[in-house]
Amino acid sequence: MGKYIGLGARECQPAALLAKLDDATLERLRQQVPGWRVVPSSAAAPDGASLQCVRREWAARDPAAAEELAARLRGVAQQAGHAPLAVAVQGAAVAAELATPAAGGLTENDFIVASRLNALEGVDALLEKKRQRFWA
Repeated sequence: MGKYIGLGARECQPAALLAKLDDATLERLRQQVPGWRVVPSSAAAPDGASLQCVRREWAARDPAAAEELAARLRGVAQQAGHAPLAVAVQGAAVAAELATPAAGGLTENDFIVASRLNALEGVDALLEKKRQRFWA
């Protein structure tokens, strides 16, 4: 259903049409992309100011799976026409940051790509298995 409604169904807009999101819109869109959080970016805006981004981390089952996951994340972002700010692999950990430096922060495009990354199929096979907790 996410392919037909919601953020994942929207198309990324050209950079010239983008505007930085206000706080209310940013929070509304952030709630639609579980697992992503708004943090200061490791990169800076073109004017040198600090930049907000949305960030998510994944724990892959091994370093090879982490590299495969990073490649898939980059591919989805490029297919949407919106390059990620950063996709970092450190051992079996993968972290992705999305922002639009030209707009000075977060735009709707960042949340569209985050939604598509959340819906990426086949990722579960690359991730570390979570232990089930039993409460007696």
